[in-house]
Amino acid sequence: MDSVKGKVAIVTGGGNGIGRSAALLLTKEGAKVVVNDFAKAKDQPDRYCADIVAEEIKALGGEAVGNNDDLSDPATGERLVRLAVECFGTVDILCLAAGATTGPQLIEDMSIEAFQRIMNINTTSMFSIIHYAVPLMKEKKYGRIVCFASRAAFGGAHSVAYSASKGGVMGLVAEQGFELGKFGIKINAILPSAVTGMFPKAKVAYDGTPHPAPEGPEPIAPITVYLCSEACVPTGEYFYASGCDVALYPRNRLPIGLIRKGNEVPWTVEELITMVPETFDWYFSTRPDHSVR
Repeated sequence: MDSVKGKVAIVTGGGNGIGRSAALLLTKEGAKVVVNDFAKAKDQPDRYCADIVAEEIKALGGEAVGNNDDLSDPATGERLVRLAVECFGTVDILCLAAGATTGPQLIEDMSIEAFQRIMNINTTSMFSIIHYAVPLMKEKKYGRIVCFASRAAFGGAHSVAYSASKGGVMGLVAEQGFELGKFGIKINAILPSAVTGMFPKAKVAYDGTPHPAPEGPEPIAPITVYLCSEACVPTGEYFYASGCDVALYPRNRLPIGLIRKGNEVPWTVEELITMVPETFDWYFSTRPDHSVR
């Protein structure tokens, strides 16, 4: 595939899991990659995962540079874009796969500092990198941005920071899908399901989706690279990816079961106590009771 050949990509979270798989496939298809990851290797605690992946890419004949900056610092976004320009001349692709979670934690037990750190890594860092990369993309009327969200945005992650941050990612993608399209820039989200270092246990099916098979992060790389490519058609959309499965979450959030009193007379609280259950209980009863991530 030539549609990423010669393009310059920034891949956050590229030292492990989904990000690593995406970085490797992007370089296999001919892209030059800035690999960002703050984590150190478990088997080589004195080395950063991003540097190891960059060396792996070079050994395979690709072009890459590692970066170990912490995405919880919003200034990292500008540094990453500057690094891509210094090393490869421009930025064409943003593959924003980095993520962090507190694990299960009640809202009253979570500190504001812990909440803000997760928001910075999972959401604010995406804003920052896009903020600094978009002017370069607008100049050439070309860009591809892939942001990793999660079904945790729908609830059930048992971490308010993780769910809130991933909901923020989805809002960012929806809005920028409108804003950036006229400049030839396409942005989409992937809501993945895979067994990774951050989520080492396979999860149950949720909302009718099957168990991931294969379970690992590698099967998510092809849809990621497609959305990073010139061949990408959609923008502002949410894709589910897991194992052998790819699906689309529809964006037509149309209201259901509309109840109108009429005659421009608003409903009273007393009336709604009766009307809301009578009108919507059929839907409330279909809501899943499963944990997601």
